[in-house]
Amino acid sequence: MDFPSGIKRFTPYILLSLNMLFWSVNNVISKAAVSDIPPAALAFWPWVIGVSLLTPWAFPRLWKRRDLLAKHWLKLVSIGTLSIIFFYHLFYNALTYTTVINSSLIAAILPVITMILAWMLYRDSITSRQITGTFVALFGVVVVIVEGNFTILASLSVNVGDLLMLAAVTSFALYSVLLRHIPEGLDPLAFLWVFAFSSTIGNGIIYFSQVFSPVHFDLTWPAVATILFISIFPTILAFIFYNAGVRALGAAVASQFLYLVPILAALLAVLLLGEEFRFYHLVGLIVILVGLYVATAPKSFISSRLK
Repeated sequence: MDFPSGIKRFTPYILLSLNMLFWSVNNVISKAAVSDIPPAALAFWPWVIGVSLLTPWAFPRLWKRRDLLAKHWLKLVSIGTLSIIFFYHLFYNALTYTTVINSSLIAAILPVITMILAWMLYRDSITSRQITGTFVALFGVVVVIVEGNFTILASLSVNVGDLLMLAAVTSFALYSVLLRHIPEGLDPLAFLWVFAFSSTIGNGIIYFSQVFSPVHFDLTWPAVATILFISIFPTILAFIFYNAGVRALGAAVASQFLYLVPILAALLAVLLLGEEFRFYHLVGLIVILVGLYVATAPKSFISSRLK
């Protein structure tokens, strides 16, 4: 996806910000939903609905470039497996074993892992500005997660859920880095449909085999609403926006926006659940935004502001 110069240069930043908003809401409702909906069901049904909604728009575009599909299908399926099968099952199962603080802290290092993998696999350059912004934003995230009380860190213990979350984070970081291998000429929606369709089949095998959790759950109206919401916003729209952002800015830069997820989730809790907005929220928000600006803003844009 190309972004023309001028005002449209901000398009990938807007898309990534919306993407993180969707995932922030997903984190809030998923943690509550796993007690009523099996993790494997949360990984399977939203994508079934998402693929169904995507098919009328994506499949005709894919059919036009079926030559690219025939040549690169294994690559596309492999990339999708990392994001949908590995990440979702590891992520949702991790939530059943670990605490919100532990999972949030581990998820916060995703941009760091992405940056390291991009350098290890492709020798992508890492500037001092990116490193500084990354760790400034990471500090802001930690402030929010521990609620300004760093003594909490000393009392944390590692459990199996933390290892699952680390594996989930690593798989998504690798997915982000490998997005550069999307064949030129393949429409983004067509690409999303290919890996979503193939991975949904894999998810179905895992789900109905009951490897991780039972198939049955009570299909209440809240459960239906949760699955429908996840299928549209944190699933289809979020992946469209994230893939576009990565292709426009690169994996290392786009992944920095993931630092917005914990602060957005905290603000949503204040707005929707009536939780109190505290001073550490403000400190964390400011620090995260400063770090995000330093790590992602174009060098020319920063220079012009300093003159």
